[in-house]
Amino acid sequence: RGDASAQVALGQLHYFGARGLEQNYAEALRWYEKAGEQGDGNALGHMGNMYVQGIHVKADNETALRLFRQGVEKSNPVAINGLGYMHMYGMGVAQSYTEAMKLFSQAAEQ
Repeated sequence: RGDASAQVALGQLHYFGARGLEQNYAEALRWYEKAGEQGDGNALGHMGNMYVQGIHVKADNETALRLFRQGVEKSNPVAINGLGYMHMYGMGVAQSYTEAMKLFSQAAEQ
């Protein structure tokens, strides 16, 4: 419920501590989750980044991979780039520089 784009924007403001807000990863994740529940690809990509890096959550490659793949289905460049990162480092997937470069190129073209 609510506008997913606005929810992602609020997530970004909290994530970076911008526009007078203090950095607050818990609030960022809360807003990303709201937008992600609506299938927003940007939110899915940002949540994937939080899970792959262990920002405010326990690092979890399986969850990150699921979120990135859902975002890739929406053709979201953040999610596509995140999936490329996982392939580059072999995080929850077989390491493949070829696949990583393919995904990075795809994200750059979006």
